[in-house]
This record gives sequence, structure tokens and C-alpha cells, in this order.
Amino acid sequence: MRGFLIVPIVLLAGCSSEAPPWTPIQDVDTEARNAENLTISWRENLIDDQRTSGVPLRGAHALAIGNLDGDERPDIVTAYQESRYLRVAYSTEDSAEKFLLTLAESDDALGIFDVATGDINGDGWDDVVAAGTNGILYLQSPGQSKPGFRWHASIPSLPGANGFPSTWSI
Repeated sequence: MRGFLIVPIVLLAGCSSEAPPWTPIQDVDTEARNAENLTISWRENLIDDQRTSGVPLRGAHALAIGNLDGDERPDIVTAYQESRYLRVAYSTEDSAEKFLLTLAESDDALGIFDVATGDINGDGWDDVVAAGTNGILYLQSPGQSKPGFRWHASIPSLPGANGFPSTWSI
């Protein structure tokens, strides 16, 4: 009988409603200062998640930052490996305003584990390259200053093997 009484007591002790034994980062005092002698602090800025976007996003695995729309503000490309999405969050003048776009989904975005941005084809616009389970996905920028135009998967028409310059070195 004694063993039966101990188990429920131990289980109840694990169900406490007390706060966790760690302190959230926003509640930690710091002595770090910037050039103006102001305290340096962090603030959460939720950019893309399934609650706000309505897209079932899970398993953010890789990201890259680039200037995808030519406005000189950083845009963020995120690969969601588990839910098979590759999305871009365009920066805007108003941080409360968001523009999110799915670049690839389903099997095209299967198991993406790395993402990069840069002007691959030399047209002056940042493109997106992602490596995943199905190989390399190259998405050519539509070359528009307004986000939202369709991105096309293609091989760039550059001299060299497979359309890429033969002078590239790794």
C-alpha cells in the first residue's frame, strides 16, 4: 500500500503551476550600453508564424537575408523543413506592416537545409538558391521593385557548365 501512495504524490509535485526556474531575457538587467550610454535590450518581433499567417509553418530550419526587392532594406528568406515551405518576409518602411510570400512549397521545398541570396544571373536583382532533399532549387528574381510577383525556378543562362560560370571557385 505504501508504494501506491508515493506515486500519486510524486506525480502531483510535477504538476506545479509555479513559474519556471529561469528568467525570461526581457526581465534580465544588463550593464551593456550603446554609444549613447543607453541600455542595450532585446525585443521580440514575430515575423512569420502559422498563427498570424494562416500557413501551417513548422520546423524553421534555414534562413538568409538579402535585398530581394531593391529597396535597400533586408528581406528574410526562411525554409520550413517540416512543413515544406520556402517563404520570404519583405521589409517595409513600417515595421508593423508585413508582406509575406511563399516562394516554394510541397515537394519543391522538401527538406531544405540551406538557403542563400545573391545576384546569380547578373541582372542586378538578388535571387534565391536553396539546397534540399530533392537537390538544388534556384529561384530567379522577377526583377520587380514591388514584392509579390511570381518567382520562377530555372537555370540561369550564363556561360559554363549547367548555365553557371565556369570561373566560379569553391
